[in-house]
Amino acid sequence: MSYTFDDLVNDVTTGREIHFLYKGKEYSISHSAHGSHLCEFYQNDHTFPTREELLTNGTIAGKNLRDICPHVEVLAIF
Repeated sequence: MSYTFDDLVNDVTTGREIHFLYKGKEYSISHSAHGSHLCEFYQNDHTFPTREELLTNGTIAGKNLRDICPHVEVLAIF
C-alpha cells in the first residue's frame, strides 16, 4: 500500500512523526516547540514555523512532498 499525501497530511496535522526512505536516503518529519522539521538523517534540517507550512513548502531533492509521497517507504510512524 502506498503512502499518500492525504496520509501525510493526516499524520502531520495530528502531530505524528514519520521516518521514511526516499531514493535510498532516510528522512524524518518531526515537531518541536520551534516548529516542524523535515530532515535528511544526519544532514540538512529544515524548520518550518507551522505544520501547514511544512506540508505546503517542504521539498526533497527539489520536489514537493505531495509529489514524493507515493514513492516513499515509510519505516515508522510515531
